[in-house]
Amino acid sequence: MGGKPVNERITAFLPPDKAEFLKEWAKREHRAVGNLAAAILLNVIDAKQLEETSATKDSAA
Repeated sequence: MGGKPVNERITAFLPPDKAEFLKEWAKREHRAVGNLAAAILLNVIDAKQLEETSATKDSAA
């Protein structure tokens, strides 16, 4: 149907100092911690996919 895509839920465990940093970062950006974590992960995944796609193209040439 034409609704919003359903995203998968994941769980991540962070050391307390990193979790606190993430909470403060989210607060500064007026975002939920989960929303900020998802945005960070998406950016890193996109960069990794681009890197791997580029490496595959380079090795095929």
